[in-house]
Amino acid sequence: LEIRLDGCDGAPWATIPLTAAKANTGISVLGTEVPKTQGKHDLCFRFTRPGPETLWTIDRVRLE
Repeated sequence: LEIRLDGCDGAPWATIPLTAAKANTGISVLGTEVPKTQGKHDLCFRFTRPGPETLWTIDRVRLE
């Protein structure tokens, strides 16, 4: 999972591997450290895995 700032065209701001979620058929809670940034930004979440083999969805996002 790639997270991009202010649109989906720029370089990834952070990435979250989905290996742990792939092994779980239920709900997974994943996290990562993100670089500090100033101001307000839109976030773009992009799954980079090709093909529809697994359906990924995001239920909730929390920034702390």
